[in-house]
Amino acid sequence: MRRARQLVLPLLLLVAVGLCFVPWDKLLQPRRSPTAAETVSADPTVLQVEIFLPPKQSITLGSNMTMGMIDGKMALVTELHPLANQTTDLELGEDSTALHITASLLGQSPPYAVEFRRRPADGKETTASASQRVDFPQGTLTRARIFGTFDIRAFYGNAQRKRPKT
Repeated sequence: MRRARQLVLPLLLLVAVGLCFVPWDKLLQPRRSPTAAETVSADPTVLQVEIFLPPKQSITLGSNMTMGMIDGKMALVTELHPLANQTTDLELGEDSTALHITASLLGQSPPYAVEFRRRPADGKETTASASQRVDFPQGTLTRARIFGTFDIRAFYGNAQRKRPKT
């Protein structure tokens, strides 16, 4: 009996000290709902494209884009689908330096490719016009640098509505 008492006191002390190191502030916070930009489609035929722009960039969003924070960075998000939303576009920059970027989904079923086209926002064809194709294999997060100007990440929707690990 005496031996049991001798073990209880150090054990209680160890538990009390351990409880001091539990991150109670994180455990007791309510779970926040994902923002519109963080929401993942449950449809596996949807390609979710996240566009990360350079800071202090003037932008004009396409009609099917959402802006929000993803992993602590400002991003534009669109979902491309062959039946509902095959293209999206945006403008970067101002005045004579503005660029119009169009992203077009290629294919009718996954795996898709997307063609990014760049041209001056004023519509004139110049040497600034360019095209870049990116393939998006299924089951993986794909990253790419577009025209040396901005980064994208893309992945397919999933039934769990979970974002892939970055």
